[in-house]
Amino acid sequence: EQRATAVVQRADVFSPEALARHIAGLRGRCDAAVIMGLDHPLVRAAIDDLVAGGVVVVTLVSDVPGSRRTRFVGIDNVAAGRTAASLLGRFVGPRPGRVGIVMGSRALRDHAERLFGFEQVMGAEHAQLKLLAPIEGHDLSQRTEPLVTELLQAEPELVGLYSIGAGNRGIQAALERSGRASQIVWICHELTPHARQALLTGVADAVINQDAGHEIRSACRLALAALSGERVLTDQERIRIDIFLRDNMP
Repeated sequence: EQRATAVVQRADVFSPEALARHIAGLRGRCDAAVIMGLDHPLVRAAIDDLVAGGVVVVTLVSDVPGSRRTRFVGIDNVAAGRTAASLLGRFVGPRPGRVGIVMGSRALRDHAERLFGFEQVMGAEHAQLKLLAPIEGHDLSQRTEPLVTELLQAEPELVGLYSIGAGNRGIQAALERSGRASQIVWICHELTPHARQALLTGVADAVINQDAGHEIRSACRLALAALSGERVLTDQERIRIDIFLRDNMP
């Protein structure tokens, strides 16, 4: 039996300076740190300093692969982006049109990887659909709602929308208010209560999900294993990509 105390701390993941300062402040205050943040030189350096100080670091959801972190816990985000493109392309069908993309930030590696996978499949398999330049909403509904409202007004030929990050409440509100929700295929991430409701009402067409509970438990198990030298069961720690439609919601 292992005894451990976990403390959750909030930091501004969109500010590399603030996040690096926060990480630096953990030195000497914990044995292990599970970190979700930007892949940025300042953040990488702060993680490396923490590891040099004897702290085990596990990255969660969004990786910082150039750092000395022990493990990354999360889905294959390139595959998640490819999955979103396959779903959106098949749901739209042969009709031509334009596709909008909303992301938190290109500086978040999980968002950048999803975008890469999405663009790969759309370019190779759905050439009739033109991708618009991504909108960055910093995962905030109050930012995504006016941005998507503006997009809908500017793009009468919009047939699809891919939401890479959070801020889906704002996107849902903009789609519903436009009266075009039924004509636009919307694929988003994470089965939150709001995304669930959007699926039920038909505003969202599919939700790509990662099991947050499994990720947190896995990150803690891996951190404790690194501290104690225990063996890790790789298959147990693999995070699956789940696809939810209105018909198969848990």
